[in-house]
Amino acid sequence: MRRADPSVDQRLLQILAARLQETMDQLMEVLFISVETRVLRVLLRLAEAFDSNTTPIIVRVRQDDIAAMAGTRRQTANRPLKAAEAEGAI
Repeated sequence: MRRADPSVDQRLLQILAARLQETMDQLMEVLFISVETRVLRVLLRLAEAFDSNTTPIIVRVRQDDIAAMAGTRRQTANRPLKAAEAEGAI
């Protein structure tokens, strides 16, 4: 395909560059953003992904999954989750 259509190379390069940028963004977030903020950002992304225009938004994931998405352990992710629950945010 690449020999037959040189534009395939360009598209592959664009895809790889986008994936590298996503990876770098995730790395920078893990290195420089607090765990609390990362966990809450994960919740926000999940809420946006699962939003069905109903209130409340129900997202069925485990704390382990949220922690993994935030780049931390479940025990560490539990603190901001409990704080958000106490504030009525979740």
